[in-house]
Order: sequence, then structure tokens, then C-alpha cells
Amino acid sequence: MFTTNLLGAAGVVGGGFGVAVLTALVPWLNAEILLMAALPTAHALGVALPLVCATAAGQMVGKSVMFWSSIRAARSEEH
Repeated sequence: MFTTNLLGAAGVVGGGFGVAVLTALVPWLNAEILLMAALPTAHALGVALPLVCATAAGQMVGKSVMFWSSIRAARSEEH
């Protein structure tokens, strides 16, 4: 039973990270609403704080991808 809870927790946290990256890249998706929907499951598994941290990290990764992509595009137009 511990392994099932551990795998479920890893799935919730990993899924939260992946969805957060996606919501950072796609403007009509909202990470906050998806996070609120996942929190009851995360609370039951005891991983609410790791889920919030993974979501924040995913948002930062997604926004960094957008930032560096725009910098690259601007530099390629200069040449």
C-alpha cells in the first residue's frame, strides 16, 4: 500500500509540474484552477506542499522557455 501511495504522489506532483509548464506556454490554460482541482487528491496523499512547489517550478521553466525563445528570435532578426 505504501508503494501505491508513493506512486500516486509522484504522479500527482509530476503531473502538476508538466501541466504547469504547459500552462506557462499556453495562455488560455490556468495553472491556479488546475492546482485547486488537484489539491484534494494531493492533500489525501500528503503532498500538497510538493505539488505547489512543482507547479511553481513548472511555471518558471515554461516562462523561461518563452523568455529565451523571444531573445533568440530578436537576435536572429538583427542579422
